[in-house]
Amino acid sequence: MLDRLKQYIESKGLTIAAVERKLGMSNGALAKPIKNGTSIGSDKLENILTICPDMSLTWLFTGRGDMLNTDNNTPVNDSNTAYIENRLLKKMLSEKEMTILKQAEEIGELKARIKELEQRLGKTAGNANIGSTANAG
Repeated sequence: MLDRLKQYIESKGLTIAAVERKLGMSNGALAKPIKNGTSIGSDKLENILTICPDMSLTWLFTGRGDMLNTDNNTPVNDSNTAYIENRLLKKMLSEKEMTILKQAEEIGELKARIKELEQRLGKTAGNANIGSTANAG
């Protein structure tokens, strides 16, 4: 898919770096996955699609059909496009759910750590009070 994205970008007379800048991506955020043949996150793909309204999703995801939509304002309306959009949305939702689960786990760990530190602080404060009382008498 990324090789087709690169082909589209080059057909528009743009560079990968220019697209990264236009989208506010860090330098190499798109170039490295293209070079290494790895994947990009759905959030990056979603941003890319916002600046490429004439690119056919069917072509991008499957390589079938024309690179460009027949109508620049609306994507080709066929069952493949709907299927691909549905899969993309499911992937995005799954990624968001994973992020939420990881954050919930991290919050639980942080709460446990806070409780542990509060207990340790309480013991230290309790020992300090006992020690100062014993010295006062």
